[in-house]
Amino acid sequence: MNDTHPDAERVQIELIRRMPPEKRAALASCLRNRTYWMARRAIDQARPELSEADANCCSSRFIMASISARASRGVVQAAISNA
Repeated sequence: MNDTHPDAERVQIELIRRMPPEKRAALASCLRNRTYWMARRAIDQARPELSEADANCCSSRFIMASISARASRGVVQAAISNA
């Protein structure tokens, strides 16, 4: 899902491309941390009975499953485009 207007997305991508590598790495790290804590907060709300360790595990699994699903969609789309 993408709620960013295509023109705004193009500007964002260009700004990121112009960043020095260390700033891009810091941005990626920040986004990863935000994603993790958003998933963790949702899991804490949905499953308050989980221990901290179990909630951490669920958060990590959720993020990895999301990344895997996105990568799989890319592979399928590429295969369809090349068919």
